[in-house]
Amino acid sequence: MKINQTFAVRRPLAEVWDVLADVPFVAGCLPGATLSDSLGDDRYTGQISVKVGPIQARFSGEVGLKRDASAFCGTLSGRGTDGRTASSAKAEATYRLTAIEDGQATEVDIAAEVSLTGLLAQFGKSAVINEISSRLAKEFAANLNSRLSFDERVRVEPSSEAAASLNIDRLLLGALWAEVQRIFAKCRRAVTGRGCAVNTKGGSRGAG
Repeated sequence: MKINQTFAVRRPLAEVWDVLADVPFVAGCLPGATLSDSLGDDRYTGQISVKVGPIQARFSGEVGLKRDASAFCGTLSGRGTDGRTASSAKAEATYRLTAIEDGQATEVDIAAEVSLTGLLAQFGKSAVINEISSRLAKEFAANLNSRLSFDERVRVEPSSEAAASLNIDRLLLGALWAEVQRIFAKCRRAVTGRGCAVNTKGGSRGAG
């Protein structure tokens, strides 16, 4: 399953580049994620907690970071398992930074590939998961923006709220509502199109 997302951070590129090298700090901006230990060479052990209705999973595993300063891009890769739901996850996400707004802000482009197995794999449908990932990207960007202080040398430490479980229920409801809105919009366009066709035919009959 491939996921592509883009968001902006209201800080200069050089600062965002430095911040994204701090894996524990970045993990604190992702709901449900915590890091346990450093293994060296930008590799860490950690967990991410997920709640879907009555299902609660806690994936434990390892994450690593590789960066290319010449291209302002990096790759995060990780895998984890949850014994309670017999589920496993594997992901690789590459990000690339671009300066925008005359260097006052930074655009972050993310291309990720995620695979799920086990009980939670049923939530891996592309339409829903893409909507969820979009909302997660917005939450991550908001957390990252709020935790970067106005002082270039000082960063606000992640709060304990970031360690809470990633509540898929809320994201899923939002994703489903967005899908319902798209379906209704499609139906309205279809009905409008048929209405125009009927009126056109009717007009022709009247002229005859």
